[in-house]
Amino acid sequence: MNNAIAPSYDVVVVGGGPSGAIAARLLALENVKVAVFERNERFSIRVGESLMPRAYDMVQELGLGARMAEVSHVAKLGASFGFGDDKALKRIAFTDGLSKGGANAYNVDRASFDEMLLDAARDAGAEVHRGCSVQSIEKLEDDAVEVMVGGQRVRASMLVDASGANTLVARHLGHRKSIPEFRNFAYYAHYTGVKRGEGLSAGDVVVIMCDEGWFWLIPIDETRTSVGFVVDVAFAKKSGIPPLDLLEWAMARTPQVRGRCENAVRSSPVCARADFSYTCKPYAGPGYFLCGDSAIFVDPIFSAGVCLGMMTAQRAAEGIVSILRRGASPERVRADYISFFENSSSIYFRLNRTFYQQSFREFIVHPRSTFKINRAMITILGGHVFPPPLQFHLRWRLRMFERLIALQRLVPIVPRRLTFSIAQAQACRPRING
Repeated sequence: MNNAIAPSYDVVVVGGGPSGAIAARLLALENVKVAVFERNERFSIRVGESLMPRAYDMVQELGLGARMAEVSHVAKLGASFGFGDDKALKRIAFTDGLSKGGANAYNVDRASFDEMLLDAARDAGAEVHRGCSVQSIEKLEDDAVEVMVGGQRVRASMLVDASGANTLVARHLGHRKSIPEFRNFAYYAHYTGVKRGEGLSAGDVVVIMCDEGWFWLIPIDETRTSVGFVVDVAFAKKSGIPPLDLLEWAMARTPQVRGRCENAVRSSPVCARADFSYTCKPYAGPGYFLCGDSAIFVDPIFSAGVCLGMMTAQRAAEGIVSILRRGASPERVRADYISFFENSSSIYFRLNRTFYQQSFREFIVHPRSTFKINRAMITILGGHVFPPPLQFHLRWRLRMFERLIALQRLVPIVPRRLTFSIAQAQACRPRING
């Protein structure tokens, strides 16, 4: 049961997902009086079920390894990529990366994962209020924050915005900007009976590519698999397919997905997230820090979102403690935080821009590597880019990879591959029933 809301706190955290929970836990452990306001009474299915190896390491660093063992999850040791009509996929293993960081990772049921983190924040001393929305921001200045919660005015010295796609602070300030080149819809649901790999590949994330977008298949527990389809907004609108039917319409027309899902049964409603890539610069300002999706959201192809949210939450909490407890300059702390956020997220923006190019896809499914470029990419995809700047041995290989992709458009450095179009394919079986 929620406690009564106090009239003031040191820090107000808006949102109780991974970013908000971790920020609140770390602040509470430093004896900062912190309240979390989470609008949902309970968490549900959401994007971000595949966690990077860096996120696994952070769970251990936060002392939450034993709690994590109780969360529904599947060990993820790699990922597999292929085109929609491929008979075999290209697998990458995190152990093949160049980093000394860990190679273990999870796929999780986000509802239970998020609950675990929020419980850990409460147990550390954070005050947690569920089913409780921050309705408006009345004042946003250093050491003078005022928000309205349930008709009550609440004051604080600092606000951490972890409200996710609601982007509370950015909407208040008018800073949210969509990214036109990533105007996509995502449709996703949970299924039982989806075929998986065997042995070490049983927990792999599977990414299936097509002209219109791409699919994910993510094992999240012993029986359930998250299946999602990310598709260009223009195609989704002109297809004429009802939005919540589009996922299974596309599954039935993609041989690699259809084969894995031939005995699948949907165990959740189909969910949708529309036009979802944006930035909310600056990521910190007088009286506030933005964490995770409240600051930026990029296409989820490389599973960076939750990891970035966790890392920025940790950094924000450290910065706030240095301001409130050690007298650090707020301007200096904010500048360092913004630099950290921009340097970290820019790597994944760069990769996402190239993912939709056919030349990138031809490289990612090619079995051989030059100058250990594939191994460097595995390290980056594992999230071992914190803290920035990106280490030199990774940075030069990333730049070379980008140049090779550009050159591939002109000269076939690796074999050309035919693209696969869902629009031109035929359905070979009835739509999957829920």
